[in-house]
Parts: sequence; structure tokens; C-alpha cells
Amino acid sequence: MSSMTPEIGSIFRYGFLASSVSRLIAIYRSQPTYRLSMENRDLLKRAGLYMDDILNSQQLVSGLQGQRTPSAHGLKAFKHALNSLQGFSTEAFNSSVKRKEMFEGIRSVLQGMVDKQKTELDPEELNVANIFFGAMANQYLNEAQHRFRSQSFSRPK
Repeated sequence: MSSMTPEIGSIFRYGFLASSVSRLIAIYRSQPTYRLSMENRDLLKRAGLYMDDILNSQQLVSGLQGQRTPSAHGLKAFKHALNSLQGFSTEAFNSSVKRKEMFEGIRSVLQGMVDKQKTELDPEELNVANIFFGAMANQYLNEAQHRFRSQSFSRPK
């Protein structure tokens, strides 16, 4: 068996991040007394940095000046985010303004979960963030499956 390429490793790493965040938001929403551990807070902070990469890439793609130049990873994350939106928010998929608002809202939810009391978070925004990260996890899973299928067909016998 061949070793995993860095790109495949990123697919798994960010797929796991998206899946874990989606699951954490679902638990957070459904259990009124749920308290985040430090590990959960760190996970949400990493997801917030991931959303920052997506927002920076969004600005570049939209022709706006970003806070910093997006990385190759950020542009790939933006591609996955855009594909994820296509499945559940046509309005945000088709409008860079709506897309930016949605990404900023998701980023705000993550920060709010780390910083604030649960009662201060909008349940609808929590739901959108949960759906978004679930869709992102599916995007990464689909890409991993596609890559493994194509690798298995292209290996010499």
C-alpha cells in the first residue's frame, strides 16, 4: 500500500474537523446543560481559523481586498464550502454578498460558542452552522472516496 499524500492527509484532517464540529454543534443545540470542554473549545477555535481561511478566499474570489492573501489550503477550503452551499442554500451559492454573510455568521457562531452563554446564540444560526459543517464533512468524504477509487484503478498490477 502506498503512503498517503499530503493532499489526502488534508482531506482527512479537514473532513474530520468538519464532522467533529457538526456533531459538537448538534450536541450543543440539543442538550440545554451541555458545557464545552477545553478540547471542544480548541476544536471550535480551529474551525474558526478554517472559516477565516474561507472568508479570505471569498474576498479574493469576489474581487475584494482581504485581510491577508489566501493560502492554497484556503482556496481549496473555499471550493469545498461553495460546493457544500450548493446543496442547501441556493441564495448564498449564487450571491457573493449572501455567501459572505453566511460564512461570517457561521464564524460568529463558532466564536459565540467559545465565548458566550448558550442563551445568547440564535438557534437558527446554530442550525445553519450545523448543516454547513455536515455538508462540508460530506464534501471531504466524497473527495476521499473519489481519490481512493481513482488511485485503485491507476495502480500498476
